[in-house]
Amino acid sequence: MRLLPMLSIAALVVSTGCTQNDANVPEHGPPPIAGGTLHVTRDGHWAIASDPARAAIHVVDLERGTQTARIDLGPQDEPGRVGEDLAGGVHVVLRRAGVIASIDPASGRVTHRTTVCAAPRGIDVDPADGNLVVACAEGQLVRLTPAGDIVRRVTLDHDLRDVVAQDGRIYVSRFRSAEVLVVEEDRVVERVRPAVEGDPSVGTDVVREPTVAWRMRAREGGGVLLVHQQSISTQLGSLAFPGAVYYGGDCLTGVVRSAVTEVRPDLSTTTLALESTSLAVDGVQGASGVVVAAASEPGVALDDWSFVQRNGARVVLPSTSFSGDCRNTEDAFPALGARPRAATAVDRTPDGRLVAQYRDPAELVIGDEVIALDGGQVLDFGHALFHEGAGTGVTCASCHPEG
Repeated sequence: MRLLPMLSIAALVVSTGCTQNDANVPEHGPPPIAGGTLHVTRDGHWAIASDPARAAIHVVDLERGTQTARIDLGPQDEPGRVGEDLAGGVHVVLRRAGVIASIDPASGRVTHRTTVCAAPRGIDVDPADGNLVVACAEGQLVRLTPAGDIVRRVTLDHDLRDVVAQDGRIYVSRFRSAEVLVVEEDRVVERVRPAVEGDPSVGTDVVREPTVAWRMRAREGGGVLLVHQQSISTQLGSLAFPGAVYYGGDCLTGVVRSAVTEVRPDLSTTTLALESTSLAVDGVQGASGVVVAAASEPGVALDDWSFVQRNGARVVLPSTSFSGDCRNTEDAFPALGARPRAATAVDRTPDGRLVAQYRDPAELVIGDEVIALDGGQVLDFGHALFHEGAGTGVTCASCHPEG
């Protein structure tokens, strides 16, 4: 009889997470992981890291290897993507507020806030005119000056995600369909999706559709790099089948797997599926190839299931896995030892060094250096469970992106 009160107390402690939490965690808990929250400025001096779990923006001086400012925001702001204008000004998307916050890295202050649309998601600068281009989930593409003056609005398809101004055109991704819209003169001239894998008409049992474009960014040499998922669209099986119906342990048997697609300027594509790299939400090219940020929480999969539960910053290797034509990945920072933590974003310095953002504890990693960010723990049982890989290569967030 004494066990019940003890379990109740334990559950209360876990669910509240309580006194150790960062003071600026939103009242209703941290938002689901969206990824792509890190930007290294073109001069390599600053790293700007949005931190939606703590409702803050971190400003890091990479030359000194230290954080110089933490900008606390409101609980309904939710900082996300970061853009940089041609003059070096930094602009942060506040997803829930419908605002672009312009900041001065040197002073660590917000200089002005501009309301752009209901649900801004992606941001880039158009090198042709220096204007910022913002993609909004409700379907608007908004152009504005770095000073915050709206230039024009164009209505495209709904569920817009990222925007890249390159090759004399605008690439805009759609979140759940993983479709890339090619926009010229404010109209869609082409639509591109990663290839569907498998065809039941020729005897293929499993068909995988491209889904959930977590992140799109500029590709070296033109075009874009798309970090997305592939989801099985054919019948999964039955409970009588001796194996798993939904959650396999490798890239062949899981209902969802991470993938990276290169879209070239001629709009041809190449897709690489990733072996057991759970919840890849960001990616960047570099000298060693593509690096992705895998944001799954390790949970109970920390030790025994590490072969199917890979998180953190990971390099995509040329070798394929034992289970099929999926690319292996390896830890991007082997000198630091095993780091089974959720990485939410990656970027590169102008000289090619990889920078990765980790969620909890809040930190940036660059080479073999760890830069601690000003932020207490974010203990939230529901959030952790939603993003936990649990040794399957699939998380709740994989099938229910952003909740």
